[in-house]
Amino acid sequence: MDLTVQGKGKITLSKTDFKAAGGEGTVFVKNGIAYKLYGQSDSSGKFIFSPKKMISLGKMQELAALTEPDIIKPEQTLLDPRGTPVGYTMRALPDAITLCQTFTKSFRDRSHLTPDHMLKLVQRLQAGVAHVHEKGLLIVDLNEMNFLVDSTFSSVYFIDVDSYQTPHFPATAIMESIRDRHSTRFSTGTDWFAFGIVSFQMLLGIHPYKGKHDKLKTLDERMLANISVLHPDVKMPGACQPLSVVPPVYLEWYKAVFERGERVAPPESLTAVVVPAPAVKRLSGSDNFLIEEFGSYDGQVIVCVGSNVLTTGSIYAGTHRIGTADAGSVLAVTPTQNHPVLGRIRNGRLVLTDILRKTELPLSVAADEIMATMGRLYLRHGDLLQEVSLTELPTKILAGVEVVGSVLGQATQLFEGLAVQSLLGAAYVGLLPSSGNYYEVRVPELDEYRVIDAKFERGVLVIIGVKQGIYDRLVLRFDENYRLYDLRRVEDVPLVGVNFTVLDSGVVALLNENEEMELFSKARGNAGVKVVPDRGIGGDCRLFSRGAQTLFSRDASLYKITMQKTP
Repeated sequence: MDLTVQGKGKITLSKTDFKAAGGEGTVFVKNGIAYKLYGQSDSSGKFIFSPKKMISLGKMQELAALTEPDIIKPEQTLLDPRGTPVGYTMRALPDAITLCQTFTKSFRDRSHLTPDHMLKLVQRLQAGVAHVHEKGLLIVDLNEMNFLVDSTFSSVYFIDVDSYQTPHFPATAIMESIRDRHSTRFSTGTDWFAFGIVSFQMLLGIHPYKGKHDKLKTLDERMLANISVLHPDVKMPGACQPLSVVPPVYLEWYKAVFERGERVAPPESLTAVVVPAPAVKRLSGSDNFLIEEFGSYDGQVIVCVGSNVLTTGSIYAGTHRIGTADAGSVLAVTPTQNHPVLGRIRNGRLVLTDILRKTELPLSVAADEIMATMGRLYLRHGDLLQEVSLTELPTKILAGVEVVGSVLGQATQLFEGLAVQSLLGAAYVGLLPSSGNYYEVRVPELDEYRVIDAKFERGVLVIIGVKQGIYDRLVLRFDENYRLYDLRRVEDVPLVGVNFTVLDSGVVALLNENEEMELFSKARGNAGVKVVPDRGIGGDCRLFSRGAQTLFSRDASLYKITMQKTP
């Protein structure tokens, strides 16, 4: 489509420039500039403009008061071929991810994202909110979907700035999860209340009014009663960070805001902040499972592939430490001897390390994203999805890359075992069940969701998606040709991430948001699901499998579990 950037000249955007769609607009990115257009593509791919939704020139001028570079405000007006304003330009953020993706334990472990990192991000977020207030504006819809984080976890970007409240243009929308039930108008106090909710999730991985309470079940009830997870009658899931990671000055502020109903700004400085390591929890017994520890390591276990174990700091063969692992490293193994190879992206290029020989493999290819699943390694570079091949020779390993599929790179995310992409608002999943195979499947049930976490393993796909501020868990089971699937949806769940594994026997073990084990068949159409609560397994566990054996990690230990009685 042909457009004009007012005062700059003409620009042509195509579907390869598509980045994301949602709410009132669609975003394209080209040559380092983002273009937000008010409207959506129809079923034929034709873009239908909605000029009545266009931000006014007056509001753009009032938003221009924001000078912090990480607040991504509207810049130049976009005109359609008839000269009608239909959008605007803004700074592009090519390597950023949605803030809420950092909330889950699995993401933090995989990315080496420490409590100290999160605290610094909270302080960046706080500084940005204070800047907005200093300019006489309000954010209002200060929810976790309206912020992005850069790939180094050092910056927080403020997006959807066109929805902010300015002196002459009131805000009209707010996500229910951060709306202050004790206020009837928007103010700096309601902004700081919303900041408290988002920053609490950043530090602890849970919404402050989630968790289990015996009597008060809904968000409205909990907010109106001022009973948060800090209340002694509320149980916090084990997948959350311990309260000890919250600096005392912030903890007192959270209590004032969430428990006493005060609406004040957070503390401006931290004194003597020490972020201690979480205390190691020992198993206290088990009701339905026989649990046996068989490995202890130097950090959180990220993944197990055969006898190889990758932790947040090292790589092990069995329980023998054989090398170190940098942040962001993923584990692949050679196809016959399970020889461990670590992959990571350095300065936009793939780096492969032969762990046993302690040498880098002579392969240098460009890469934007990296992902490993079941010991196989995949890359996305631009619009190409590639698999890394590893060939064993007597004295070395040879590496190469092969294209397995094409995607819209700017609208694609890699998760364990799959690629999720939006083709002008239509959701597709690209499944990677085995070496050399890629199956692209249209999943219309995902169109309204933004996918936050996902994993595909042996025909089973589990997704955590968010729409209108509510997180749902979706379980899809595919037939052997990856064309048909069934779907089970669990609505309004805490954002604890995807945590499941599939055994050789075809049994799926899934740890749900209630810290219960769900056992079911991977076969499409099989309706049976056993739910097994067990005091020996909690949300702080991470599930893996080795053949027909179920494994889980907790802290720096690895355990194997066996059903000892039928539930």
